[in-house]
Amino acid sequence: MLTNTITAHFQDSFNKAVTNPENIMGNGHVNWNFVDADVYMDMQPVDGETHYNHFEYLATQFEATNGVQSQPRQ
Repeated sequence: MLTNTITAHFQDSFNKAVTNPENIMGNGHVNWNFVDADVYMDMQPVDGETHYNHFEYLATQFEATNGVQSQPRQ
């Protein structure tokens, strides 16, 4: 199960990033690009695939709890 392989450090890094006011857009939603950058810099992953599997899992759980986070159009 994926949740068993996510470290406390990764979870803490993710939680810190999604609550960082600099990562919250004007609409009140998190900016996933900024959250991704913060977590990536903090974790310095060696295995990108595992890192993003964990990130996507936590992001999905976050949106299940907090609603879909609308992102600006590029």
